[in-house]
Amino acid sequence: MFTIVIPAYNEAQRIGSTLGAYLAFFSADIHLCVIANGCTDATIDVVKEFEHKYPGRLKHTELPRAGKGAAVVTGLRSAEGEYIGFVDADGATSPQEFKKLLDAAMGTDGAIASRWLPDSVVTRRTPRRMFISKAFMAIERFLFNLPYADTQCGAKIFRASALKKILPYCRVQNMAIDVELLYLLQLRGYAIREVPTIWEDRSSSAELGSPLRLAAGSLKVLMTLIILRIRFIFFHKV
Repeated sequence: MFTIVIPAYNEAQRIGSTLGAYLAFFSADIHLCVIANGCTDATIDVVKEFEHKYPGRLKHTELPRAGKGAAVVTGLRSAEGEYIGFVDADGATSPQEFKKLLDAAMGTDGAIASRWLPDSVVTRRTPRRMFISKAFMAIERFLFNLPYADTQCGAKIFRASALKKILPYCRVQNMAIDVELLYLLQLRGYAIREVPTIWEDRSSSAELGSPLRLAAGSLKVLMTLIILRIRFIFFHKV
């Protein structure tokens, strides 16, 4: 059995198509776990409809608004199976592409999807989103020197036994959770494969917010990365 965690914040308009696609594509050996992160729309209602339609294959947990990192870690800690992964609720990564990750992870400690490898295909990506992604990767590479072209694509899967060793050390609650997970796995010596993916940008300008809001959010994540780097240098041992 394998579990895919889906963190969700106000995804009522999109999560239904994502759940339907994943539950129809994968066999009963794949379970889904939705972590509703302080949702104020009808996300929970949509998820409950699928829980009734696919009994035993889907469960959900409701959290107060905390951040993507908190939702991901909560899901990873509660999930069961030999391999446990997570994917964004917006459907940017299709179940067919996630199956490639699962296949790549077999026999190793995990696999992550990458939008920046030569064979990757990215559609509908906005210039603003591309700039943010490139800037983030440059900062992340400077601070952590992780051997990946893309740490932020929202599709990853890891061996459960590896996650068990690192999850007690996870502290990040925002979008920098991917970096923390990958760096902890690297410190432990786990081998993670990076896999080219087909990815469609599903974000809207409303979701990205105003330039001021976007700058504030980016600054918060940047500060998280700096604090995380300091933490690993001076305080953290694995």
